[in-house]
Amino acid sequence: MQFTISARGKASSLPIQRFIKDNYEHIPLEQIDSFFGFTEASTLYGGRFFTATELSRYDIRSLYGMNINVRLPLTNHYVTAEEYEENQPFLEKYHRPGNSLIITNDDLAKWVRSDFPDYRLEASVIKNIHTLKKVDEAFEIYDTVILPMASNDDEELLRAVDNKKNITLFANAGCAYTCPSKICYPSVSKANKVGDQSLFQCSQKMKERNTIGMLDFDLAYLQSLGFERFKLLRPRKGDMTGTSVVSSRLARATQFLWRDIIEDKCNAVFFTLVHHAVSFLVIDFISLARLQLVRAAIDHEPDPLIGRDRNVYPVTPVKRWVCIHMRHYFATSH
Repeated sequence: MQFTISARGKASSLPIQRFIKDNYEHIPLEQIDSFFGFTEASTLYGGRFFTATELSRYDIRSLYGMNINVRLPLTNHYVTAEEYEENQPFLEKYHRPGNSLIITNDDLAKWVRSDFPDYRLEASVIKNIHTLKKVDEAFEIYDTVILPMASNDDEELLRAVDNKKNITLFANAGCAYTCPSKICYPSVSKANKVGDQSLFQCSQKMKERNTIGMLDFDLAYLQSLGFERFKLLRPRKGDMTGTSVVSSRLARATQFLWRDIIEDKCNAVFFTLVHHAVSFLVIDFISLARLQLVRAAIDHEPDPLIGRDRNVYPVTPVKRWVCIHMRHYFATSH
């Protein structure tokens, strides 16, 4: 069983290790195929408003280090050839075997297939592929197909569909499970082009429905039918989909401290050692004999330039909201 997991609503300042521990500690890392969320600004995003980075540069490197891939939700309905050309540097940055793109627009999928063959292309749930004919047509363009949430109740379809290993089913469901029209998706596509959230539309005010909140599906049963790939959303108490209450509170408490100072950075070693003690830890070690700094600060980037840059990086948010502002330098033998 493999999961692709949502990072929607994750603050970029929150290290991915802490995010996993807070939300998905019960899932073995070897069962996590990928995380999906926003990395940097792009007009190709759809499904949700782009307001900020969710997967930082540090998160991306950390996921690669854990053999976890990255999925980019490029689910905008509307894409022109000119816009695709403008986004090529963005696509090149994450182009590597194992990474995937969730796509709604078939033209975009074909362009990417030609120029960036290492991406795995996944037909978005927004395409509403809910019949055998549509599944077969989608596999002519895409490597994997996400079926709608409601398809988990369609046992006839689930038993009849071929190539189950390349079908992704939802492990849990939110508001889209009972939505009769899903007009939010095209409206978000338009809004992300111009950055205007006032363009958002939702059918809840137009058509009544039973909003049942987050629903967990019977994965053992779905697995018994031959399915192994599942998409996992993040539940939150008191609402339908999105960010958990704990992580939202954490992000609000830490974001104003970290923004523009240590964003996108984290030291994995210190994360392990002190994540139960402090929110972030950087210490100044001074030569006691000379009362002066003895060398440059540690750069916690995993590259050969470690020790060059005098940057301050976070370790992790922790219990009781303890924040200790310090800096870390190597000392001499003192």
